[in-house]
Amino acid sequence: MKIAVIFTGGTIGSALSGDWVCLDDSLKQTLINNYVNKYGNDVKFDILNPYSISSENLSGKELTTLIKCVNECLKEDYDGVIVTHGTDTIQYTAAALSYTLEITDIPVVIVSANYPLNSEKSNGNINFEAAVSFIKSKAGSGVFVSYKNTLKDATSIHYGTRLLTHVETFDDLYSIDSEPYAYYEDNKVIINNEFKPVKNRKVCRNVKFKNESDILVISSHPADSFNYNLEKFRAVILTPYHSATLNTDNINLINFCKRAKNLQIPVFLVNLRVQYIYESSKIFDELNLVKLPLCCFAAIYTKLWLALSCSYDIISFMNEEICGEFLEN
Repeated sequence: MKIAVIFTGGTIGSALSGDWVCLDDSLKQTLINNYVNKYGNDVKFDILNPYSISSENLSGKELTTLIKCVNECLKEDYDGVIVTHGTDTIQYTAAALSYTLEITDIPVVIVSANYPLNSEKSNGNINFEAAVSFIKSKAGSGVFVSYKNTLKDATSIHYGTRLLTHVETFDDLYSIDSEPYAYYEDNKVIINNEFKPVKNRKVCRNVKFKNESDILVISSHPADSFNYNLEKFRAVILTPYHSATLNTDNINLINFCKRAKNLQIPVFLVNLRVQYIYESSKIFDELNLVKLPLCCFAAIYTKLWLALSCSYDIISFMNEEICGEFLEN
């Protein structure tokens, strides 16, 4: 068994130094040594380190570098690839890799930690163990994220385009519908039979993410003036309230959508789980909103960033399923 481990920084690559969490290059070997001390030398780990950042500093430059690095590993005789990453932006990197990696039978698993490895509260080691076991089990191909939530016994193996953004102030990770791809518990990988299968899987090749996305993101909250300078952006993502509603009585929203249409700036509406269709949605089409199927925000933001970076036809690309990012209601 041979696994490439790509270190990129983040909390899993940091140590507590006084009052600060700081990047620490020595932890590359610590993470692997902890695994070897527990399970023995049954895996050969090759270490790569294309860059080292705190994940909140992620830009298109790092994504482009990482995509190239992982794709090079997929050409070699590895059984799997593990990418260490910070938790803040792990959903975006997981989506970016999902859309751009060459399709092979080799799983790519992203691992992170809620606390530095030198903290007893850290889940970094168990997340790494779960990733190795998942690769050994040959239970799936594509991009995944292994993560153990605080009050859960099992470690979840999430699919790369199905991760929700974090709940405010919490580091736990969840898949949409709370249905990860698999679980890791008692040294076993258990496939989740409730996971909705990925129908389409394509590859976007020769990708170079722009450093800045040129996307305006607007979340729904009461009394928004919608006084945004649209001329600085090329696309908008509008996230409704949880019940797929917007304040369509707000004349500021109506005027904002008119300005966007006049400037030929598409406004995408996401997170539309339609169980009950509320009256406020009657004028969505009139407002020229582009309604996307049910999906996770991070996957759609990254997909739109990719489309803008590569000068794709934005509307058609965003409506096409690339790698399991859409779910049926």
